[in-house]
Amino acid sequence: MKNILLSILLLLCLSAFAQQYDQKFGKISMAEMEMKVCPIDSSAEAVVLFDIGETRMVYNETIQDFQLEYTRQFRIKILSVEGINSGNFEISLYRNKINQPNISRFKGLGLPLPEGIHPGNAQEKLSIFKGMTYNLVNGKIEKYKIEKENILIESKDINYIVQKISFPKVEKGSIIECKYSIVSDFIFNMQPWAFQRSIPVLLSKYDTYLFDYYKYNSHISGYEPIREENSTPLNKYFTFAWLESELLGNKRLGYIHYNYFENKKSYIAQNVPALKIEPYVDNISNYVTRIDFEFQYLLIPRLIHEDNYSSWESLNKRLLENDDFGNQLADGEYLMSDLSKTIEGVNNPEDKIIKIRSFIFNKIKWNGKYGIFTDKGVKSAYNEGYGNIAEINLNLVMALKQAGLNAVPIILSTRSHGGVFDWTKNLDRFNYVIAGVKIDDKILFSDAASKLTFLGVLPLECLNGQVLIVDAKQSERINLYPEFISKKSSFATFSIDNKCNIAGKVSITYKNYFTTQLMESINGDDDLKRKKEEISNLFKNGNVDSLTIEFDKNNLPEAKVSYGVYNNATSTSPDETLSITPAQWLGFKISSFEKSDRKYPVNFTFPSDESFVIKITLPDGYKVDELPSSVNYSLPDGNGKYIYSCQVVGNELVLISKLIIPKVEYNSSEYPALKVFVDEIIKKQGEKVVLKKI
Repeated sequence: MKNILLSILLLLCLSAFAQQYDQKFGKISMAEMEMKVCPIDSSAEAVVLFDIGETRMVYNETIQDFQLEYTRQFRIKILSVEGINSGNFEISLYRNKINQPNISRFKGLGLPLPEGIHPGNAQEKLSIFKGMTYNLVNGKIEKYKIEKENILIESKDINYIVQKISFPKVEKGSIIECKYSIVSDFIFNMQPWAFQRSIPVLLSKYDTYLFDYYKYNSHISGYEPIREENSTPLNKYFTFAWLESELLGNKRLGYIHYNYFENKKSYIAQNVPALKIEPYVDNISNYVTRIDFEFQYLLIPRLIHEDNYSSWESLNKRLLENDDFGNQLADGEYLMSDLSKTIEGVNNPEDKIIKIRSFIFNKIKWNGKYGIFTDKGVKSAYNEGYGNIAEINLNLVMALKQAGLNAVPIILSTRSHGGVFDWTKNLDRFNYVIAGVKIDDKILFSDAASKLTFLGVLPLECLNGQVLIVDAKQSERINLYPEFISKKSSFATFSIDNKCNIAGKVSITYKNYFTTQLMESINGDDDLKRKKEEISNLFKNGNVDSLTIEFDKNNLPEAKVSYGVYNNATSTSPDETLSITPAQWLGFKISSFEKSDRKYPVNFTFPSDESFVIKITLPDGYKVDELPSSVNYSLPDGNGKYIYSCQVVGNELVLISKLIIPKVEYNSSEYPALKVFVDEIIKKQGEKVVLKKI
């Protein structure tokens, strides 16, 4: 009972601590300035004292339509030099460059827009902005305002403009504070709210004030508790007015008076721990505790009715009808002359895909821009020889179709862009296009923008779970995680002479996504130099020669790496024993898991089978004194296997290792067993072989 009371008392104290600060902008207390340690995490580099925001739906009489007004204010304490980067943040402003329909009563009534209103070229606007850094100098609080030179405006992608903001004069002990408002005409694009960050948050609160005719679905994700509070709805009204013509040509004012309820809801999180990056995570932002809003429908009696807006079927339909996506595939005559020469005499569908992918890859160079919509169109990109990711791979889809294949565009979100979930049916969640070819009951994926692509094997950035097949006949969502296992096999022979020098030759074979991984790591002479340095370090500055890397000439996802190595740094101990760890000589490694539990899944990117065989000729006059034991570890339900064998055969020491990770993701319930499994592997890989002089 005593422990329970203490726990409740501690919780109340922390709750009070989180709310004790004056939230009026600029009202900084001396207690805040003198804070040295975060009260919920003594190791924190910085702490969010509070982060409060709201979204209000307001009626704008000038444009006679509703808008969303989003306001946010946050205050952060910098506790160490390492926390200074917390003084950098971004504000994203949505723009209607992708022909997203803005749900508007003008659309519903078929009326012309008011003068000066052009929703096809609209952009969210920053209506209020102020930011300040506070430092304690000689016992006084000094203020430093964010100026224009602290703000950098960039075009993030086709959907967003980003304002990158750096607080001035940030140092250990600083407090930074910011308040800003965004006015948006895009009712469908309601601002989400993140309650969690990479540093602890004492108080995070988000209020929504929504018009009851607009229906949004909300979804809370993440692993920290959120408290929800509802307030009594407020009765409000708006008047929609317009000029209408009478029979004699006169004009008269028409209007409709509407009452509505404004519903306030609060979402509150307190003492939220920092979200730390752990090994094997796809994108840490996927697991932030947050709330997202999805526009479902608008229903104003006698005025407008829009529904089924947030379904996957609706999204597929809008894409097919979009001038910068589906309508781009209407006419492929412009590439037929070149295409006919490319596939002349080729009948096998898979051979056609390989030929056409190579043709488009060489014809159109990627300009590095992401997005699912074209900037200048597929034909212009084809003729000019460069384009964004959509222009390249929609050209690929077009060419595949013209070649008689059942090709469809597929949209996805790359790993660095974040995941696509059931509750995020917004086009801006996607930033990449690939081609899919349906052959019998399978789909072969292809990407003509990257040299890292083989038939059915995509860039690693594309392996990010759910994707959407855009197809008038059968649109569907599928999981892009590979089901097949990629393999990496190493074979090495070493010899140790009487002076304990080590010499050897290594040959490594890569298949499927191991090939892609290798190709991504080798991009020029600097990467080759770094590769040699990595190998040299495995042998304590050993000499590496004859390093060769060969990729398959027939465009199969296979590669071979071979090299020789010599090391004369090995020495014996005073008792004339020699200790070696040959299991580490080939760079085999798996990252350890430090935490005893884990809330979000472990993601290995692709299923894998990694093995090696090492043969070591023992030096004359030595015998094996200590030898690691052989093991065979397995995870429950066949979800992982590790085999390690070490034995002496004549004058040779033979080591065999094999690790199979048969699936991409392991959830939190599987984590404890996985952690033990990995810990045992790391322990076994570090065990020494001890040779003793006879």
